[in-house]
Amino acid sequence: GSAYWTKVQRAWSYSIKVGARRVHVGNAIGRALRGLDVEEARVAAAIQQGVQLLHTEHCRSNALGEPRADAKVAFEDSAGVACEIEEYAAEAFHTLRRSMGVDESEFVAVLGTPAAVCTPAASTGAAAPCASSAMPSSTMRLVDTDSAAGKSMSWFLVTGGQRFMLKTCSRAEANLLLDLLPAYAHELAQRPSSLLPRYLALLRIRCGSHESVFIVTRNVFASYQRIGARYDLKGATRGRTASEREREKGSQAVLKDLDWLARAQPLHLEGGQAEVDALLVDVDADCKWLSARGIIDYSLL
Repeated sequence: GSAYWTKVQRAWSYSIKVGARRVHVGNAIGRALRGLDVEEARVAAAIQQGVQLLHTEHCRSNALGEPRADAKVAFEDSAGVACEIEEYAAEAFHTLRRSMGVDESEFVAVLGTPAAVCTPAASTGAAAPCASSAMPSSTMRLVDTDSAAGKSMSWFLVTGGQRFMLKTCSRAEANLLLDLLPAYAHELAQRPSSLLPRYLALLRIRCGSHESVFIVTRNVFASYQRIGARYDLKGATRGRTASEREREKGSQAVLKDLDWLARAQPLHLEGGQAEVDALLVDVDADCKWLSARGIIDYSLL
């Protein structure tokens, strides 16, 4: 069982790298932010610019032998608005990304500014604006609170190639992730077949008076094969039916437990019963790990 899932994990990692730019068009989520005059577009553009600057700062601090727990850079966006980006537990997440097979330059290429034209000023450490524009442009896509399938007030950004997702979170949620980070990293190192989300970074971004904190994760829907149906399964039945509004999204809809049962069809895995057994072992282990830390909200996507 474990050997099989190790092969699946390797294949998944390889397919992500090779197919990063070939996600099936039918699997794309969110609406394009490019050209939209909305605050989320400014935030997304600032994140892309800021991540590039953080990478430059990371390389500089490492060259000087001064790695820092947190990394912070102040800069101006292309409209001249003062911004600041901070990566919490920067070194810990850098190590975590590397353990997941995500190369740092690759991470920055996907999440950061496509063209590295924004550089920190030598005197202040701040960055000069890249260009003059009324509203900064971003290659990301937006899943706002009205479009998200969940009940939380979080909104999401998706990188242009659909590979990574960024979810807004509260300070309390950010602090919880930071508290869990050592145990989380240890669990994934011991059990790489775990189905726990792959957390890649924790970012705070401020543009003008607007401030948000984002958790960066892999997008599990970034597949080069067309996804026929999506389910969010919690192992419960109370209120676990997709709304009519959600169903109107068609193949993009995220269905729930009772919708799954209504299919009245078993799930067939290519690996047969051995794959089913390995899957159940991982789900059970994940649930035990979460429950031991008082985290009860668990979904299988």
